[in-house]
Amino acid sequence: MADNKVLPATGTGSADVRVPTAQGTYSGDTVDAPMVGLLGVTGAEGARTLTDIGASNPLPVAEQKAATATLSNVGDSASSVTLLSSLATRLGAIIHNDSTSRLLIKYGSTASATSYTYPLAAGAIWEMPEPIYTGIITGIWDADAGGNARITELTA
Repeated sequence: MADNKVLPATGTGSADVRVPTAQGTYSGDTVDAPMVGLLGVTGAEGARTLTDIGASNPLPVAEQKAATATLSNVGDSASSVTLLSSLATRLGAIIHNDSTSRLLIKYGSTASATSYTYPLAAGAIWEMPEPIYTGIITGIWDADAGGNARITELTA
């Protein structure tokens, strides 16, 4: 397989492509086609074809939507606290820091002033970016000022 070529991400071009025809064997085909970055392999064994995945032939994607929103409140603390427990079915999370003190959010255990993932200013809202992190999330505030982390966790 040392003679494989990388297909261009855009534009047109040709490349030698090795398509599996049976276990351990490959056919050598040259492909001349507009390139849009993704090629799919379709067809039965021995008659495989490369398909351009683009606007006219999109790659099927199933969007997973949240069906449940679980709300919780965690009081601000100058010691590390658990904001969200580890949850494999998490699809997202939103945290509103209604404290007058900054909240330091950490992906992992024991958040501290020197070990955190995201700083969240007083009064700010944080939405979990992709890729969705499903492990434990902890937090610590700069000071115990009497506020809360208002948390919404989204699951399937």
